[in-house]
Amino acid sequence: MRYGLRLLWQDAIIKKSIILVLFILAFFIIIFSVKLKELPPQLPLFYSLSRGSEQLGNPLTLLILPISAFIIIVFNTVISVYFSSREMIISRILMTIGAFACVVLFITFIKIILIVT
Repeated sequence: MRYGLRLLWQDAIIKKSIILVLFILAFFIIIFSVKLKELPPQLPLFYSLSRGSEQLGNPLTLLILPISAFIIIVFNTVISVYFSSREMIISRILMTIGAFACVVLFITFIKIILIVT
């Protein structure tokens, strides 16, 4: 496991993806901490549900987005470590997709914050 992580860290693409994800996760925490007091008691979060109160959630449900981003990255990192010694391209693809997913979740997070504040 340690050798696989070291091998991943040596790859430039994967290293940039990991750094990007760490910054995004830090921004998630900072923005949520700063804006928590300003958030209304109900947030529009579940857009796939029918219009009305079913779409609303409390401010803590907004944490679904950073938690999902973290789970995606951990899952992709574990799989990347498994494939790193055999197929580095699969590891690169997984880490890049994970970084892209984090960016999309972060944009969604920011849009929700900007709508309600």
